[in-house]
Amino acid sequence: MNGNGTLTLTAGKFAIGSNTLTLRGAVVNTVNEGLTGSAGSNLVVDGILSPTLSLDQTTPGTTNALSSLTINNALATVTLNRPITSATVALTAGSLVDNGNQVNSTGTMAFAAGLFKLGSATAATTWPGFTTNTISAGTTVEYASGVVQTVSGTPAYSNLTLSGAGN
Repeated sequence: MNGNGTLTLTAGKFAIGSNTLTLRGAVVNTVNEGLTGSAGSNLVVDGILSPTLSLDQTTPGTTNALSSLTINNALATVTLNRPITSATVALTAGSLVDNGNQVNSTGTMAFAAGLFKLGSATAATTWPGFTTNTISAGTTVEYASGVVQTVSGTPAYSNLTLSGAGN
C-alpha cells in the first residue's frame, strides 16, 4: 500500500499485517495505539513531506515484529509508543526516536544520515543488539535520558550527543 495523501488516525489501529506500507505524505497519529504490523511487514517512511508517526508495533499480550523499518525522509520523525522488534532498521534521512521504548533486533542496522535518539525523560534504553551495525558520517546518535543510562561502547559512533538530566 502506498499513501500519497494525508493519513489521519484518531481512534483505533491501522494494521498492515504482513504487507509493506510506504508513507510519502503527511501522517498524523493522535492515539497511543497507532500503527501495527506482524511478521513479514515492512514500513517505509519516504518522500518529501513532513510525516510525524507514532509507531505502536507491539501490543499487550502479542508478539509482533516488523521485517524492516526504513526512514528515508529528512523531515520525518518516527516516535515509538511501545518497544518494537525489527530484523532490519535503515535510517537514510529523518529521525527515529525510541521515546524510552527499546528497539529489539538481532539483524542489520544501517544508518546513513539522520538522528537515532535513545531514552526519554523517564526511561533509559540500551543500544539494540544488531548483528551488523553501520553508522555513516551523517548520522547522530543521541542518548537523551532523565535517568541513569548506559552508553554502549559499540558500535563506533559518527556523531554522539548526550542530553537530559540523567547520568
